[in-house]
Amino acid sequence: MEGGFTVTSARSADPTVLLELAAALRRTLRTRGEQLPAAWPDEATADLRTGRLQGCLVTDPRGGRALGILSLRERHAFGQIHVDAEGEPPRRVALAERSLVALAELRPAGCELLDVGVTGLTDAEEESLSGLLRGRPEMDPIRRFGLVRPLSVADPPAPLELPPGYRWGLSQEVGIEELALLDVAAFKDGPDASFLSDTPEGDQRLLAGIRAGQLGRVLEEASPTLIDPEGRTVGFALTVEESARSALLADLALDPHARGRGLGRALLVRVLRALVALGHSEARLWVTEANAPARALYDSTGFRPEATAYVYRVRRQAGSSPSPHSG
Repeated sequence: MEGGFTVTSARSADPTVLLELAAALRRTLRTRGEQLPAAWPDEATADLRTGRLQGCLVTDPRGGRALGILSLRERHAFGQIHVDAEGEPPRRVALAERSLVALAELRPAGCELLDVGVTGLTDAEEESLSGLLRGRPEMDPIRRFGLVRPLSVADPPAPLELPPGYRWGLSQEVGIEELALLDVAAFKDGPDASFLSDTPEGDQRLLAGIRAGQLGRVLEEASPTLIDPEGRTVGFALTVEESARSALLADLALDPHARGRGLGRALLVRVLRALVALGHSEARLWVTEANAPARALYDSTGFRPEATAYVYRVRRQAGSSPSPHSG
């Protein structure tokens, strides 16, 4: 017990409590445009109980609890914390902070980087949490914006002409390996490079998961590729259906050598026009605050901020080692 909070391994926690918190986590993510399948709470609870997923339950004797879930991907882990607590904001923020520390302690020795999202806090509480964590040398809060762009049949984005020799294709016609290589090339030197997987195989699994519908049904017409005069794929987008009216741009990548010709804008407009034709009334996406070029592109094409969230990045300090986890 630390600061009055009790940390319990998810494997020994009450499965009913795990399921309640997993379901609350899914509901919260859906309200801000992030999708999880309907069966996810049950599957996650089963995986936490068997150890296929690592996790912890943090409880506050004054009332309140938080669920932390850890997913390992090579040397990079991803986590999610959901805070379910009433009471004073400082106590809720402290519960989230303790949960983040507990989740970081679950990392195996070979895991150098952990990215964690937190739900269940108000915007003001999350700002307080980010301020607290900025004081820790091993933690770096990364601010992200959820953007939305209204769409209308009466006012579709004007089409943009491609340079001579360029043409459109469909991402479903391109192999996962080729898309993954393009994805890595597009992001590796930018502010979002550390969100990539540690290996090409890891990126292939991520893209294969999107194609398989993990974020929603892929909208093929709104998932184009851009092909240069030599027949090479130099850009692509993957767009998934959130609902009958809303679509999520899950990935948009352009080869660095093809930049500076308006191709990224043309690719984005192609997606938006396809969504209008499909009957969707809004497009959504998430962008990192530090990614100024992407934010400028989205702003100039009509996207506006709708939500704010943080990814809390935890790096292993030199000489540190995993701490034993209480259970």
